[in-house]
Amino acid sequence: MKKRITHFTIYKGDASFVILFRIMLVIISYSIARLLFYLFNTDLFTDVSFPVLSKILYGGITFDLSAIAYTNALFIIAFAIPFNFRYNKLYQKIFDTIFIAVNGICIALNFTDIIYYRFILNRTTAVSIKEMGYENGLTGLILRYMVDYWYITLLWVIFMVAFVFLYFSFKPQKKQVKKPILRFVRNLAIFLTLLFFTIFSARGTYILSSRPINMSFAGEYVESPSQIPIVLNTPFAIIRTIKRNPFQEYSFIKDKNELDVLCNPLKIGSNKKFRSLNVMIIILESFGREYIGTFNPDLENGNYKGYAPFFDTLCTRSKTFCNSFANGRKSIDALPSIISGIPAFHSPYVLTPYVNNDITSLPNLLKEKGYTTAFFHGAHNGSMGFEAYTNLAGFDKYFGLNEYPDDSHYDGYWGIWDEDFFDFTVKEMSKMKQPFMTTIFTLSAHAPFDVPEKYKGKFPTGPKKIHETVGYSDYALSTFFKKAEKMPWFDSTLFVITADHASIPYYDGYCNEMGNFKIPILLYMKNSDFIGMDSTVAQQIDILPTVLSILNYDKDYFALGNNMLDTTIQHYAVSNNNGLDRFLIYMDDYMLLAQDTISKELYNFVSDHMMRNNVFNDSTSLVKKMEKQMRAVIQVFNKCMIHNALTEKNYKTLNENR
Repeated sequence: MKKRITHFTIYKGDASFVILFRIMLVIISYSIARLLFYLFNTDLFTDVSFPVLSKILYGGITFDLSAIAYTNALFIIAFAIPFNFRYNKLYQKIFDTIFIAVNGICIALNFTDIIYYRFILNRTTAVSIKEMGYENGLTGLILRYMVDYWYITLLWVIFMVAFVFLYFSFKPQKKQVKKPILRFVRNLAIFLTLLFFTIFSARGTYILSSRPINMSFAGEYVESPSQIPIVLNTPFAIIRTIKRNPFQEYSFIKDKNELDVLCNPLKIGSNKKFRSLNVMIIILESFGREYIGTFNPDLENGNYKGYAPFFDTLCTRSKTFCNSFANGRKSIDALPSIISGIPAFHSPYVLTPYVNNDITSLPNLLKEKGYTTAFFHGAHNGSMGFEAYTNLAGFDKYFGLNEYPDDSHYDGYWGIWDEDFFDFTVKEMSKMKQPFMTTIFTLSAHAPFDVPEKYKGKFPTGPKKIHETVGYSDYALSTFFKKAEKMPWFDSTLFVITADHASIPYYDGYCNEMGNFKIPILLYMKNSDFIGMDSTVAQQIDILPTVLSILNYDKDYFALGNNMLDTTIQHYAVSNNNGLDRFLIYMDDYMLLAQDTISKELYNFVSDHMMRNNVFNDSTSLVKKMEKQMRAVIQVFNKCMIHNALTEKNYKTLNENR
């Protein structure tokens, strides 16, 4: 008689407890795979100290939970559902098979990247898998790799044997109870709790107002972008890039010299003495040009005052660019554009699979000159991925909701009211060693467009609800300058004031695609010659090279944008609604609109700001000129993103190798 093979059993009983154990087994498996990933590639991560590694391993759990929630949701529901059929043997065998197969594949993906990372220096993404699909004889290649790297294959087999053994050591078993109704209520509560946990684990956050985590959020746990792959896991990287990769390597312009004339991101350092000015960039939430009287002298028959009286006075004391545009449509687009000169073409930078690229940024460049740096944003830490991005950009300190000392100033939705956070910012900046480079990103002019109770009725309401909050944010800005002017650092500080994007329009001239991107850009410094209106076309990615030019930065650097103060070049701006892949390029007095780089419409934005007269068919030569400029920018940008060439060093290396 044959003996029946039985599994070693540690526990038999309640299915809910068994689920928790099995999910914990997967979590531990992911963490072990991450540690192996690091240990097999320590030569590629030479700057990882033990405290940094500990932080990485801790941070990785969030990404593991997200991937596990996505890949095991069916299993969790199947075994947590509060009905007795979950104890049926056939039912259990089916879902046992599904669980082991799915997690075996996910663990295999993590193990594969232990080796594959050395080839691509990144986690495998959906893009990588798509690229593999174009390989002939893919099955043969996979088998070859399994043989060549047999020790990884063997390690996975041993790992899975242990995994299956431990999996079956905990078994669900129905037990008789005296009060089945109470048991059902209990099991239903457990089911709903697990369902809640699964949903929010998949999002990676329990804050409803925060975006679900993506690959860029790993930047919060690292000291350099190169460490991000350790934080991530491969299933997560695939899931978060599974939709598509919009970055294609174009060759619209094949002549290198012609391309350099149109878009050369390698900027040459100044031969003048460096000026150690303090730099502060103020990014105002939703502060479109429509809300500012200075930019709209003809509205309401010349009687329009707007909703930002202090900003109007600031315009009279600043170099004010009246034809300035945002590169993207959302807050998440703006910060990399302004701080690193990385536009949100196709997708916000922090949502792309290239978020672990080396990048140029004002904090990183100026820290080499002895600057201290800080970023201020009154929202929940981690909101919009700002904390992760600013860490990658090189800011020394991040001041968010967690760092703010008084919870009573919380607006109930997004974070700290602008006036209070501006006051906090002045105090913290006054503690900083000079020279410093700081950035503040406000938040109050955001839906639901509330103002503090004590200011109800103080600001003009206007036809749109946002108008009152713009008035409040403008007032908050005025209180900041009133206090900052008394500080010893004020006179030697260059201020750049801009917006992240435009917002809800009312007037016809803004209720169109171009109106979505109309923002102010101001340069202000006390007792300087930065005065007057300037009709030069400008954009957010021009801020980085403009600031460095004013400082006489004496090293070569990478910048897609241009110095707004340079009168010898052709200025332009490019905006992109990355959800629609629609590009807008502005040059001189014209705006060309294109869909997927194919030109569609042309308007004179000075005389036809309502975009009613499409002169596309009447301006062939101008269309070709603007289209070539737009395509040159996209070609250079995509190439640099794909090949990790967003720094001066990497860009030079890329061109030397081609």
